[in-house]
Amino acid sequence: KHAHDHGIVHRDIKPANLLLTVDGNVKLSDFGIAKLFGNSGLTADGGVIGTAEYMAPEQADGRGVTSRSDLYSVGGVLYALLLGRPPFRARSLREMLQLQRFADPEPPIRIDRRIPRALNDLILQLLVKDPSKRIPTALVVSRQLESLLAAMARKDGPSPTDDESAAAAGDDVGGAPRGEPRPAPEIAQQV
Repeated sequence: KHAHDHGIVHRDIKPANLLLTVDGNVKLSDFGIAKLFGNSGLTADGGVIGTAEYMAPEQADGRGVTSRSDLYSVGGVLYALLLGRPPFRARSLREMLQLQRFADPEPPIRIDRRIPRALNDLILQLLVKDPSKRIPTALVVSRQLESLLAAMARKDGPSPTDDESAAAAGDDVGGAPRGEPRPAPEIAQQV
């Protein structure tokens, strides 16, 4: 939020650029490829810069980046924090850029049913391909996360997604979830 408030787009938000302070705050580091709003999002030769696994579709496509591009990356980081992997896996940079531009990620809740539906929905809203349809600001994301954490605390801790709402969304609620389950509540509290 602070960088965006000062007209800066980071362009490379990824887990390696997030630092956890001793008092539990998260600090964003490595502004080496950041840009001021209004400047070109491309390198001098027209190439694309950033880490492909967390790159927004418009950045992968070589179009201009905005603060909403960073929010897409935040969605990818949240996905990775909860599930232990980024939203997409690819064998090459070209394939990863194509996935970022055109593929929809598997909903986190389908991989681990214990993820709260509200957190699943927030992540998917951040990972929308069209920047104009993403959550508009880091402040809104922050408030939604604070609200989610407060709701989880009121319930005396995180609760798993209820089977009824998962079934209504068409999720597979019978049997074991796909993928290796991760301890989502503990990670969500650190975010």
